[in-house]
Amino acid sequence: ATLTERIIKRITVDNADISNMLIVTFTRSAAADLKLKIFNAITAELAQTTDAAVASKLSAQLANINNASICTIDSFYYELIKSHFTECDVSPTFRIIDEGEYKLIAKSTVNEVIDEFYENEPNFSAFADCFASVKDISGLGDKLLKVYSKLSSSTEGIEYLKRYAEITSS
Repeated sequence: ATLTERIIKRITVDNADISNMLIVTFTRSAAADLKLKIFNAITAELAQTTDAAVASKLSAQLANINNASICTIDSFYYELIKSHFTECDVSPTFRIIDEGEYKLIAKSTVNEVIDEFYENEPNFSAFADCFASVKDISGLGDKLLKVYSKLSSSTEGIEYLKRYAEITSS
């Protein structure tokens, strides 16, 4: 509600153009919801105004709302990189991996790493046994991916794991 109010104030008081704004949210759902709230707020302002100049400005904003950058953080960066791929030294055909592909690649990669460690690290079996006596590679891979997911979503990351190891070993 606060963000919507601020945007409406920028449009009505500061004479800003919504198509020149960058409005960023965390989820697609929130972006779509915000776009609808802004549309409804502009429509409400338009219904209340008696000033022809203000009405004209608000009508223009309604027409421009589909040109507004109301998006998620990741889609904003995706579009930015897509528009400037040469400056970013990225292939023009790059794309963002979808969740299914990510899971397949992650599982394949972790299983390759596990195979490598079993072959080259004599103490790896003892390490693997720490994960609830996992007997097969896929089970161990799933456990390691869960640990990775937990650590990557933690602001402390690997420091959390080190601290946890210290607590449990004492």
